[in-house]
Amino acid sequence: MIDKRYQFYVAISGDDMSPQRRVLQQTIASLGSFSWIMDRRTTQSTSFARRQIDDCDYFVIMTAENYGEKSISGVSYMHLEYIYALTKKKPIIFFYKDINLDSITGLSMPDKTKLNDLIGEVKQNANLVIPYLKEEDIDRVFRKKFSQLIIEYSAQGWIRPAQTVAILEENQRLKQQLAALGAERLSSTQANLPVPQPDVNHETITFDYKVHAYQDSNFAELHPTRTMSWLDILCIVGPAFAIHANEDKFSSYMNAYLDDNSLQDIQKTMPNAHATTRSQINIRALNAIRMTMRSRGWVIPVGVDDKERVQWELTDVGAKLIEKANQDKAVLK
Repeated sequence: MIDKRYQFYVAISGDDMSPQRRVLQQTIASLGSFSWIMDRRTTQSTSFARRQIDDCDYFVIMTAENYGEKSISGVSYMHLEYIYALTKKKPIIFFYKDINLDSITGLSMPDKTKLNDLIGEVKQNANLVIPYLKEEDIDRVFRKKFSQLIIEYSAQGWIRPAQTVAILEENQRLKQQLAALGAERLSSTQANLPVPQPDVNHETITFDYKVHAYQDSNFAELHPTRTMSWLDILCIVGPAFAIHANEDKFSSYMNAYLDDNSLQDIQKTMPNAHATTRSQINIRALNAIRMTMRSRGWVIPVGVDDKERVQWELTDVGAKLIEKANQDKAVLK
């Protein structure tokens, strides 16, 4: 069994959460993983915290009875760290104290509102939501959910060096076997590929997608539409299958493209939006993209992996179209 360990970045409001912080750190350590918490937040520490979030496998945000230390913008550092983790698509675990915020004394009304809004937003976006009343609830529930978390939201983790060589050798052997199988199936299938439509520059597809748009410290879930040429679609998705890969790449490459380009769509109706994340293409459009790319002979299925997911590969026809498109773009530049 591989002894894999994971790194958790933990965002809390401040010193008021020392008991909860201590319990969570001890629980994570006892499960063979690591945790990292920023003790003091300042404007200068923000870039360092972001590097830690970049490196972590899972992001934990824990709230209690305080909104937390605030940046000069009035948004708490805890809230800003959460937004950054969200944009980086980190799996998010949310612990929140299950109390009526109106019963909290010593917290200003504006901060109560901000804390309430933050809790509502994180509940919608978190991959795992855990309410608690006492510190022991944190330990008990997280231990129970840990195995489910690493299975459903698998992360790179860290493996002891002694195991790395054996794993790399096994991966290389399996890659060679899969490549040989793919080449055999590709050679027997490509001869009968359908001829693609010639005018891929002007043929388009219009689709809608879901995206979270941020304006100040608030967000909204919107459903914009986008029209793209089939050649652009091929140039975005095709490289994912230069070496055979499972069909999840259709959605991950399209969603990554939309994350990078959705802001211009959003600003048509939300001019002051400054960031977008969690783009997700409509499933019907995704199926249309997959089937059209197959019918035109740009990609072909070449087998299934150990989880019974279909493996796809870019054909010579698709590769030549992408190469020609890249050459045309280079000339225009």
